Amino acid sequence: MSRLITLCVALLLLMPEAAQAQATGSIAGLVRQADTRAPVPEARIAISGPGVRETATADFAGRFIFSSLAPGVYRITIEKETYAFDFVRAPGVKVASGETTSVTFDLQRAGVIVGEVRDDRGNPRSNVPVTAIRKIEGGTTTLPGPQRTTNDLGEFRVDGLLPGEYVVLASPPAGRITTAVLMPTYYPAATDQKTAGTVTVRAGETAANVFITMTSAPAFEITGVVVDEQGQPLPKILVSFVFSSVQTGAPDQGTMQVRVAGVTTRADGTFRITGLGPGTFRLTPLRPPAPPGIMNEIEVSAAAVKGNESTVKVDVRNANVSGVTIVMRPPK
Repeated sequence: MSRLITLCVALLLLMPEAAQAQATGSIAGLVRQADTRAPVPEARIAISGPGVRETATADFAGRFIFSSLAPGVYRITIEKETYAFDFVRAPGVKVASGETTSVTFDLQRAGVIVGEVRDDRGNPRSNVPVTAIRKIEGGTTTLPGPQRTTNDLGEFRVDGLLPGEYVVLASPPAGRITTAVLMPTYYPAATDQKTAGTVTVRAGETAANVFITMTSAPAFEITGVVVDEQGQPLPKILVSFVFSSVQTGAPDQGTMQVRVAGVTTRADGTFRITGLGPGTFRLTPLRPPAPPGIMNEIEVSAAAVKGNESTVKVDVRNANVSGVTIVMRPPK
């Protein structure tokens, strides 16, 4: 009798492990070239889904596997030098309990855009962020892609591009601005995306001689004050500002954020933002974290882009803007 009881207890202890094993599934994948169907070795694969964010490297046969996955839908992204992965059209991979889902990803040879950025006086501009924005859905929407920075000669090289039509955006570099400001400019010299020229990228080829002439404009400023809901000025509040007038038109993308920066309010709650070109700016007040918390640059940028209940929009056209009042409201 005692042996029977011992056996039953042992089985009960093993049941949770068996049930857990049956409750998971796996993804077995193959990465290959789109044109030749040859395997792509050592591609880097990232997976995200229900409670999981993992990475793996494909073997020399282009194969990879993710095990012990909870049932659900997973997103997979792939990176490999000289190849491009279309994460927009990549379907989610469904995992079922006790099953292995087999998937195959065909990578296309990446294209490259090479060019140069100068200002409207012909001077090469260094440290200028250059973004390749791909047109999708028949050219009716666009999707921001890789971003690179110009070198000391104003040259840039944007790689890892899928075949297609692109508009190329040169954004103003960071730095102190006094009387004039460089405007976000599309190839070849347009400040409006609707009038921008397009660059055709073909698989495995380089689109060269993409020269961008950045447009300059007078620099303006925004001044104002941050107050609480009772109208009392608030010192030491970080006012972040996001240049937000470049529309991408992509689903779930909204506006492409070109520049994120910030200033801190003075003792009387006032602030002054200088060096702004014409456009629409989103101003978001952010309270400093409680000691000893420190907000890093990424956290500030993310909070500025997301905005909050106190965010206001300010249009800067042909003159300075003054008298802006931002009411700091508690988060909901």
